[in-house]
Amino acid sequence: MSKFEKGDHLRLTAKIVKVWESGLLTLHLRGYEHPVSIHEKYLDDVEIVRRPKEPKARNRRKPLYDKPT
Repeated sequence: MSKFEKGDHLRLTAKIVKVWESGLLTLHLRGYEHPVSIHEKYLDDVEIVRRPKEPKARNRRKPLYDKPT
């Protein structure tokens, strides 16, 4: 027996891959190999979560330890 019933609402997490000028959004859903495109007018109650960008790797010029003098 499924825990879902017809008419239930789900919340999915997706990463936006591309925003088209016509209002289409191309989304990457976890577990799907190919992206899915949907028009923004069909998305209700959208919550945008902005995650902080990972810091860029920096080239260290100095050694991590002190050089003996």
